[in-house]
Formats: sequence, C-alpha cells, structure tokens
Amino acid sequence: MIPPELENAPAYGIRRLGKVFGSVVAPASLVTGLLYFFGWSHAAHFCGYFGLDPALVGWSTADYLARSVDALFVPVTLLGVAVLAGLWIRALVRWRLEREAHPETTRVVLLAMTVIGVVLTVEGVVSLLYRPWPFRLHQMAPPLLLGVGVVLIASANRLARPRTAARGVSTTAIAEWAVVFSMISMASFWAVNEYAAIVGEHQAQRYVRMLPHYPMAVVYSKRRLSLTAPGISETTCDDRRAAYRYRYVGLKLLVHGAEQDILVPETWNTSRVTVLLPQTDSIRLEFVHPQHRWLAQTPSC
Repeated sequence: MIPPELENAPAYGIRRLGKVFGSVVAPASLVTGLLYFFGWSHAAHFCGYFGLDPALVGWSTADYLARSVDALFVPVTLLGVAVLAGLWIRALVRWRLEREAHPETTRVVLLAMTVIGVVLTVEGVVSLLYRPWPFRLHQMAPPLLLGVGVVLIASANRLARPRTAARGVSTTAIAEWAVVFSMISMASFWAVNEYAAIVGEHQAQRYVRMLPHYPMAVVYSKRRLSLTAPGISETTCDDRRAAYRYRYVGLKLLVHGAEQDILVPETWNTSRVTVLLPQTDSIRLEFVHPQHRWLAQTPSC
C-alpha cells in the first residue's frame, strides 16, 4: 500500500512506470537488442560505402556487439554529461524560484523554458521534412531538438507546480511520465542510430585514406579468378605441378568474414570494385608489409 504522500510525489510516477516497464521488457534483453541494432547500423554503413550488404560478411552477434562500442562511446558519454547538467540546472532553478520574491520573474522564467521547448520540438519535427543543416548534422538535428524540447517542456511543467500542490491521481502522473519517457527514448534512439551510421561511414572513408599503410594482400589460387579491376595484376606460374598457379597482387584486405574474405584494390575509390573470395583450400592469402612491397611484386609460384 502506497502512502498518500508518496502517491502525490513527483517521483512516484517514474518509479511506477519503471516497475511496469521492467515487468514487460527484460533489461538485459533490451540492452543486448539495442547494442546489436547500433552495431548493425554501424556495419551496414561501413559496408555500404564499399557497395556491400553486411549479410555477405557473415558477422556474428558478438561482432555486431563489438562494433556497437565504437558507435556508443561518444553518445553515452555526452548523454551522461547532459543528464547530470540537466539535473543540476533543474535543482538550481527550483532553488532560485522558491526563494524568488517576485512571482512575475518566476512566470517569465517558466514561460521562457516552455517557449524554447516548444520551438525546439517544432523545429525537430519540421526538420524531418526540410533539412537545411550542413554536412551530416541534419541527420542528428531532428532527434536532438525534439528530445531537448520535450525535456524543457516537461521541466517547466514540473517547476510550475509547487511542492505542496496536489499532483493528481497516480494514473495521470504515470501517463504523463510515460509519454515524456517514450518521446525522449525515441529521440535518443534515433540520434544514436544516426550517429552510428555517421561513424560507420566515417570509418570506411578513413580506411580508404589509410589504404597505402595497410599490408598488401597477395592472393594465390588453383584456378584463374579473372580479377581484372584496375590496380590488380595477375601472374601465371608456368609450372603445372604448382599447387597455386595463379597469383594476384594489388589488393588490400577489407574484412575477414566468417566464410569469405573481402578485399579491395589498393587504388580503390567509389567507382572501383570490391572482391569477395570464399575461404576454401583452393585460395590462399599472404600479407606483405607496405614497406616491403617489392616482395609482393616479385613473381613466384
């Protein structure tokens, strides 16, 4: 039985909502699912830059979870800082309002918070249809504006109520917090997903810039692979008894998948091809340090 004073407490709605949510969704399953999704978004945009579907790589769940770390490190850090700053600012504002001798000042502050929150929320929604933001920032602007706007509106609404005022029935508080929590969660999920996509594509672009510094991949094959992309050269061994008669140079390893290796020409750009090689006994890979590239260029069987 909840005492009447707790029924009217501001935090009661949050606690009750948390219990209901926890009874429906297992926290561990939810966290794992989110990490998997963000990792997949990162991988999808990394592979998409090279014209690949991540399903071709055959990554496991552990691979996607590992990739999610790269996509979540910055957002989680910034979210923690933002939450702490918001709580401190809210406590400071309430402290000032409770000691403010002029009610007019209080109304102006709360009205300003509400107006700014509404403007940011509307801007976040409008940005879905029209995106004038430069670079890739437009992808993260709508969810961030929407989330900040909802937080400001909810905070102004709470601060406008005196501590001694009745909060209404618990179902109203739960419904109010459920809507706020849902919108903030959606905005956060949306923003992190966009950030994961940006990071995935950025990592792909960085890989292309660093291609000259990565080891050279030398492909040996029992059968002709007909790799004719620019920058790839083929050498045929005259000895018919050689285990691998065909040799290909000018490649760099992009991804070592579960069942196949993905390589790109060392002169790769967005108009070049991406090579997928199955991991079989008929194909062998050797890697040469870029400072010793003459070893890769030396014909051999």
